[in-house]
Amino acid sequence: MSNSTLVGNSASSDGGGIYNSGIITVSNSTLVANEAGRSGDNIYNANGSTSIFYDNRYGNRRD
Repeated sequence: MSNSTLVGNSASSDGGGIYNSGIITVSNSTLVANEAGRSGDNIYNANGSTSIFYDNRYGNRRD
């Protein structure tokens, strides 16, 4: 995922912004005010691999 904005997303369980169970690279992206009921307001990584480059994360309950 690149040059993207995820704003105000929610999940009742895990991964308010992104739920990843594979391989994901996030670059030049902004994650704002995402919320998960359990874990991973921005990104929840379930047995996967996440690489993050030049991102902005703010306004989330847990970073």
